[in-house]
This record gives sequence, C-alpha cells and structure tokens, in this order.
Amino acid sequence: MDVEGYFRDANEEIAGKARALTFGGAVPFLCECADATCTRVVSAKIEEYENARVHPQRFLTLPTHELSVPGQIVERNERFLVVERPGR
Repeated sequence: MDVEGYFRDANEEIAGKARALTFGGAVPFLCECADATCTRVVSAKIEEYENARVHPQRFLTLPTHELSVPGQIVERNERFLVVERPGR
C-alpha cells in the first residue's frame, strides 16, 4: 500500500466516527499527500470528504502539498485541495 493509502485508511476511520457522532462541523482529517513524514491536518466537512472519496483516485491534501501527489487539482479552496492521480 502506498503512503496515501495509509492516510486514506486512517481518514476513513475518522469519517466513520464523525458520521456516528453526527458531527456537523469541520472534521480534522490527515493530509493524504505522498510525504510519509507529513502529519498535518486538513479541515473539511464530512460532506466535502465524502465528495472527494466518490472517486478512488482522488486525495485530500493541504494547499502546497499537491506537489507530492502528481495529478490534476479537481477542487480547491482555502482549506484543502482534491488531487486526482492518473491511472489509479
């Protein structure tokens, strides 16, 4: 499993807990960049995270961390980017 996959698995657990608690605000997700030493937090609402996860090749990263995840930025705001990796 690649680095992003580990972060994604952790984020799935975070999302599951947020859903169970019916958490309505921003949730602290892990940055899904390719840097194995990155421990930064991405703030996103559960709906935003779920929209990104509809496509398995999309990753939630902090702005400027997209450089470690080659691909195309498909969503951008002040809190996070969604990067789509080709051929995944």
